[in-house]
Amino acid sequence: MPMRPCARRARRSCRQLRVTPLPPLAYVFGKAATAILVALPALLLVSLLGVTIHHVHLRTQAWVGFLLGTWLGAIPFAALGVLIGYAFDTQSAQGGMMVVYFGLSILGGMWFPYQIMPHVRTRSCRTPCR
Repeated sequence: MPMRPCARRARRSCRQLRVTPLPPLAYVFGKAATAILVALPALLLVSLLGVTIHHVHLRTQAWVGFLLGTWLGAIPFAALGVLIGYAFDTQSAQGGMMVVYFGLSILGGMWFPYQIMPHVRTRSCRTPCR
């Protein structure tokens, strides 16, 4: 996700958008909305595979809650992707993405249990990875 805005900036096609009446914030929100919409078919496919291959059985209300919650949970990550794409250039976007990934993984408790790092527990509730 972050590489597309970097590539657009490198090609200077963002300059053409500045002469249009489209507000810059609308363009950024449009990119984030596109990322959210792209995530929906993958989420539906994974759910379908869970039902057909692994015989996952949930009530309709639970499926709707799961799909909606997971889909809406992708919003902070799409926004992070757009932010990284516009904050870094083409050469350093991958490194910036890895720094954010590692930082959120550590704060989210993905690698270390909270018992080892109790000071992280208070900060991790504010991250999208928890």
